[in-house]
Amino acid sequence: MKLFTAPQPAVIVAHILSSIFVLIFIVYFFWKPTNQFINDQKKKLDQVHDKLAVATKQTKTALNNLQVEQVKLVKTRERLLAERQEQEDSIREKVMAEAEAEKGRIIAEAERKARIIEEETKKTVNEKIVSLSVGLAEKLIKGAINEKTQSRIIDGYLDEIDNVFHKPKEELAAMSK
Repeated sequence: MKLFTAPQPAVIVAHILSSIFVLIFIVYFFWKPTNQFINDQKKKLDQVHDKLAVATKQTKTALNNLQVEQVKLVKTRERLLAERQEQEDSIREKVMAEAEAEKGRIIAEAERKARIIEEETKKTVNEKIVSLSVGLAEKLIKGAINEKTQSRIIDGYLDEIDNVFHKPKEELAAMSK
């Protein structure tokens, strides 16, 4: 048995043609669609990568804008707090000034009333002194008063003067109203 026979050119050509057809079949039906699929996926990945790069840039821009806005908000908050504090201080100062003015008016009114009471008291004391002096003079003129009676009249006169100077506070308060 002969394993190797002489090569026949028709068989060799048939094998070469069949190998070429197999290669064309593999290239056309397997390698080309696979390459096409890989290229399509690569294009899709490139598009996604581009979109991701754009989204990343937009995100960075938005983040920077948010940080700027946050800084602005912090500054605005601080400014508003400072303005509120200034307003509170000015209101407090205004209220204190009004209170001081009211205090001054109340003190002036109290001093005015005290002067009026003092003048009325002086007037009353002077009237009492005059009336007591007139009364004492009448009694002394009317007749001869002995020393005992004269001492009693003078002591009564001094008691009345003392009562005028030491009036109870209720009487003075009643006079001021």
